[in-house]
Amino acid sequence: MVTAVATEVSERGLWACRLTVRSPDDAATHPHDLFMAMVSKQLDRCRRTHWLDAGCGWHFDWRWEHDRERAMLSKADVIGLDPDWRAVSKHRSITRLAVGKIENLPFATASFDLVTANVVVEHLKYPSLAFAEAFRVLKPGGCFMFRTPSARSYFVRVAKMLPDRTKIWLASKVIENRDPADIYPTYYRANTVEEIHDICRLVGFRAVIITVTKVRGIVAKVPAIAGLERAGASLLGVTEGNLIAEVYR
Repeated sequence: MVTAVATEVSERGLWACRLTVRSPDDAATHPHDLFMAMVSKQLDRCRRTHWLDAGCGWHFDWRWEHDRERAMLSKADVIGLDPDWRAVSKHRSITRLAVGKIENLPFATASFDLVTANVVVEHLKYPSLAFAEAFRVLKPGGCFMFRTPSARSYFVRVAKMLPDRTKIWLASKVIENRDPADIYPTYYRANTVEEIHDICRLVGFRAVIITVTKVRGIVAKVPAIAGLERAGASLLGVTEGNLIAEVYR
């Protein structure tokens, strides 16, 4: 049985998944804004993209970027999916919505040109299942795009050592002004370039392009402190911030 599975996977291109790693041209741009620009570029490649936003929550862009969000969503036929029915029920822009998990998508095979997941992968307990489902629902040539913190960032290294209560307090009161209800458990099981590439290769994706952003500082809203954080991270050789992946079926 194991031999049969291995043969089937190798025929789908287990060793043929091309990996490209790059750094952004503009290091000052926030990773979220870079992700938005990259998604917008993907949308412009199709006349009318069928798009699934997995882990959509209640908004796609920054809370204050309502107009940009609507402009992007107007380019495509969008479905939003999230396991949190309270969040998905109040989505401000997407009208076609479903409650469910990316590990078990309630959609037919080859349904979408684009699947996105913005700051979702770090919350996946079983990322290989999620990647396999993204592969299944994508059309040939389709793209799975996601942004997630690098496990090599000092933010993640520190976060792994903190109790959940402390992490929620920091995220909602210090780092960002987020509603504690919007903060979910994290696992960081597909948060390095190597882990992402290995899973994508096993699943059968043909190409992976990963943009590795530089650390910005946990308290980025206080420039002086953020500068000290970046300097310290550079001295320690811990400079990765976010990973933005474009994965092609």
